[in-house]
Amino acid sequence: MLRDSHDEELRRLARRLLADLFGREGDWSEAFAVANPQLIREDQELRRAAAHWLCQLAEEERGNATPVLARRHLKQALNVDPHCVRANLLLAALEHDTGHYRQEINLLARIPAQDPAFTPTLLAPLANAYRLLDDEDGLIRHLHELLEKTPYTSVIILLAETLRHRQGIEPAITLVSEQLNREASLGALDYLIDLYRQRGDGTAPEQLALLHATLPPCSSSCLATAARRCGFTGDQLHWQCPAAAAGAPPVRSPGSRANSD
Repeated sequence: MLRDSHDEELRRLARRLLADLFGREGDWSEAFAVANPQLIREDQELRRAAAHWLCQLAEEERGNATPVLARRHLKQALNVDPHCVRANLLLAALEHDTGHYRQEINLLARIPAQDPAFTPTLLAPLANAYRLLDDEDGLIRHLHELLEKTPYTSVIILLAETLRHRQGIEPAITLVSEQLNREASLGALDYLIDLYRQRGDGTAPEQLALLHATLPPCSSSCLATAARRCGFTGDQLHWQCPAAAAGAPPVRSPGSRANSD
């Protein structure tokens, strides 16, 4: 019995290593087939990797104009790992491809609940979908809701820019000032000073300019992504870590959320 148990453990380890090898070689279908459902259920790291293998297949199928197969693999990815942000981003992209912008928005809206750190990633497609629907008021409402849950600098600035375009510069200044009173943010402070400069009446509070002069500029490290497993960092978002075998998805390291992208 002990021997059988030992043999089973060796078989499981061999499957795990083989799945990793296929994944590194880009053979996503074989990687998923080798990592059987039981092994995937029992290994959280493998679940994340398996979901990304399925997303890789969906990306290829989207590029080959086979959206039915792509959707099937993306739904499978979410069954494997309900927190797979990439799957919902790709499902939203498929809806965008067919002009279903409301469905795209609904899918993007799921992402903060999956992983709040990916909120900055959804902002560009979200804003684009609302604008294609000619629904800037809807975008403003959506961004206000996002801001309450995930007060990232990128959310603040997008909302302020939308308000400036829709209602004028004063509501944008008010919004950013209120957010800075809640939590400091180099990016938001820089944007606020720029708003005062755009207003062009010389009314920017002197203390803002003084504070800005004493703070270091936000370098590229402010926008770095970091892998959960190994700590690999970089300026570009990689869905699978270049420095790790199975590669968990990297996220922006928030620190102070309003200080993050």
